[in-house]
Amino acid sequence: NWTANTAIPAFTVPAVDENGVYVGPDYIGGRRAGKEEVGEDATGVTYQVQRMVNNGAWTSVTSDVMSYTDTNIAYGNTYKYRVRAMNSVGLFGPWTMVSRMLVTPDGVSAPSNLRATLNEEGDVVLQWTAPQGGNQEWFDEDGTDMDVGNGDLSPRLSYRVERVDAANADTGFGMPTQAHQYGPRSFDTPRITHEQTRTDPNPYDGNATYVVTALVNACLPSEGNSVTLDTQISMPGTPGNVSATASGGMITVTWTAPSDAGSVGDRQASITGYDVERSTTSGSGFESVASGHSGTSYTDMGLDHDTTYYYRVIAINSFGAKSAMSAETSATTAAEMLGMASNLSIGINTGGTIQVTWNAAQNAAGYIVIAIDKDDNSAISGAVNVGPSGLLTTFNLSGLTSGSGYYVYVAATGPAGDNTLSEPIEVTAN
Repeated sequence: NWTANTAIPAFTVPAVDENGVYVGPDYIGGRRAGKEEVGEDATGVTYQVQRMVNNGAWTSVTSDVMSYTDTNIAYGNTYKYRVRAMNSVGLFGPWTMVSRMLVTPDGVSAPSNLRATLNEEGDVVLQWTAPQGGNQEWFDEDGTDMDVGNGDLSPRLSYRVERVDAANADTGFGMPTQAHQYGPRSFDTPRITHEQTRTDPNPYDGNATYVVTALVNACLPSEGNSVTLDTQISMPGTPGNVSATASGGMITVTWTAPSDAGSVGDRQASITGYDVERSTTSGSGFESVASGHSGTSYTDMGLDHDTTYYYRVIAINSFGAKSAMSAETSATTAAEMLGMASNLSIGINTGGTIQVTWNAAQNAAGYIVIAIDKDDNSAISGAVNVGPSGLLTTFNLSGLTSGSGYYVYVAATGPAGDNTLSEPIEVTAN
């Protein structure tokens, strides 16, 4: 005996119309006596369900519900059910009867013609032929439960697919509860499938034995058929000659392709890409900045200035296998360049005072406005104050001699004490 995974179909009694009113052959307690509504707004209506196995006694299995699903069944038995309604004063309506006989499934033979191949991605593809002989109407290709005659339920045919790695070959086959013994890279559970093919996307690195067993209703197993396949994985070599070169705020990493691209079984792989990882700490904290990158050069842009970055590279082959990590390399970005003030102009010019305006310089920490007398090269200057919203780009420079000509400059000063001098403009002080 076993517990079937295909349950007796649920049934609902008594029948009701679209208004939720019972419309069976008699109302509860006799013709039109104690008419009750059922459904969401039922007023005291309950139901009694009784069950008989073969010719045994009737037993009550549930009440107060409008449907019942029986899962405690075994093939080879006949089950009878009867249901009646009871109103709020304890009057019963008539019984509604239904019976079902479950046909014992024929024994199932082992699947045949089991074969295993490696596809282009390095996956193992298993295929087999359905068992011959016995009950051939177990399960159709669309997964529809089929009828084997006389209105009886059809048993279902499925397959259990397992893999036993070479290191665990003595654990045996055909035991779903032992799947955890099959090694860390085995299927995560014994796969139950109704199809006659199965793909292992993560094959074991070495010889592996695959076992396919036919099942009726997820139990009653056949003998298992097995096939052994060499899925030995050769990993790609490690990228070599890894180096990094900084230019301003970007770093270019270069490397050479590994000489060995790896293989799976007797199939040779090719290198399809590289993963580039970056960190600001040597030996730790690496994160991917390019996944599946093609070519043997990668430029990392938008980096912080005056910062050291560390890089390493991994090769990926056409079977998805990854190489060991390359040697670490590093480069330091340049300090930020100080820009130059531009587009100088004169606004106010009266009483020996001129107003100088300019466009801001990149990375400037301050400005100095300078006026040099054309005749005697004497200089007048003033530092720009920092306003509440940042550096001002307008400054009133006083102390000029009316009628004298001047060359006017704006010097941008950097945080490291460096400075750049703008192009001059000429002005005659009023």
